[in-house]
Amino acid sequence: LGDVYKRQVDTVVTYVLTPPQDGVAPARQRMRWQVAGLQQRLDPEGDSVYMVTTWKNRTLSVVDESRKRVSTMPMPGQQDLTLPGQHPASGAYTRLGQSVVAGETCEVWRTVDTEGHEGDACYTPDGILLQVVQQGHITVRAISVSRAAQPDRIFEVPAGFAVQAPAHP
Repeated sequence: LGDVYKRQVDTVVTYVLTPPQDGVAPARQRMRWQVAGLQQRLDPEGDSVYMVTTWKNRTLSVVDESRKRVSTMPMPGQQDLTLPGQHPASGAYTRLGQSVVAGETCEVWRTVDTEGHEGDACYTPDGILLQVVQQGHITVRAISVSRAAQPDRIFEVPAGFAVQAPAHP
């Protein structure tokens, strides 16, 4: 994918997530990305829980607004983690062509996961993920994209929330 696919702008994307299992309803999720703070916030629609990932200090915070609690932990899989819009250092990628998703032109790339399954991902030139296709099924699809400044306050844990230890399996 090369250096062309790096998140260069603050972004808000609303996705529809469709699990490959039959009978599981699609869900919407808003993703916000801030370049300066290297922060991402994921808000599942209709849920009082959201997640903030901060690459600078390699943490993941799960914030529960309804219970006024926060749980912060090291980012899972840190050794293999890459910034949004960048591809991992290992793996093979094949350019398949262009597509248009949510009114945005994107480049379709094919890769193979660790279990040997092919998957296609479509990225804008500035690194915004617009669609993922796994085994012929669209699992992630952007329905709206906005390039707009994301203030620090969006990524801050509200004051006064109780700190809860992360759950461990």
